[in-house]
Amino acid sequence: IALLRKPKIITPAWLLMQFRNNMLSNLTFDLIALGVSTSEFETQLKPYLSNIAEWMKAYMVPPMGQNNALIDGSVIQDIEDMEINMWSDVIGVKGRIDVAFRRKSDGRIVPLELKTGKSNYSRDHEAQVLLYCMLLSERDSGQIPPGMLLYLKDATSKSINPNPNSLKQIISTRNGMSIFGGHIGIDA
Repeated sequence: IALLRKPKIITPAWLLMQFRNNMLSNLTFDLIALGVSTSEFETQLKPYLSNIAEWMKAYMVPPMGQNNALIDGSVIQDIEDMEINMWSDVIGVKGRIDVAFRRKSDGRIVPLELKTGKSNYSRDHEAQVLLYCMLLSERDSGQIPPGMLLYLKDATSKSINPNPNSLKQIISTRNGMSIFGGHIGIDA
């Protein structure tokens, strides 16, 4: 939500206010079910807010940020959308892309996947981003764009570049899961 607003000053306090005003009411039942108070949840949330604010100040378009180049050298032109539900009958997958931004250099849409943990290497995270890249390619020119991972706990980002071998492996894994699902009665 904060990415779609255009404040001049980004601070952890401003992000916390955005959370309280726009998201907290949607989490009330979940917090009750978990036995977590709002103040306990906000205490756990606060360390992330500093990293999010610093990332936004560095990479977002002015006046929100300085529009610095991301780890792969690309620069954000604007935020295309957030929480995008996408599906593809061609590759047989669906997913929800956290953030999609438009690159300034060529106007291509790039997925940005947000992770709450630390930035330890995960093939699963990389595969998820590559699937999102494939989903976006159907909406765009058919070319598969690169993707980005942002680990919010330590503010580390990673560029994910599609290559034929990794894409083939992901589709092969997807097909294997589909076959297995069919054997146990799950429609793929």
